[in-house]
Amino acid sequence: MNIQVKLKKLPQPSQPIRFDYQSINTNYTIKVSNSFETLLQCEDEKTPNELWKEGQNIFLKCAEESISKKRTKINKWITEETIREVQE
Repeated sequence: MNIQVKLKKLPQPSQPIRFDYQSINTNYTIKVSNSFETLLQCEDEKTPNELWKEGQNIFLKCAEESISKKRTKINKWITEETIREVQE
């Protein structure tokens, strides 16, 4: 008997969104506090998991609107000095 095994490719987890927290301004804090006030004024009974998800969504939505995304620095792997020496 011959057995063939096919391996399944696993999905890669998505990269988290990285925000530049050095650029947080008062606009962000005001948006977050207003959103949480409306969440607390809601009279519906919610489970802790639902409240956690809504709070997480509030933070992410406000951050996407008012905080810039962090840019990665691309380091040059060859310096200008090395390029000049190669040309010589």
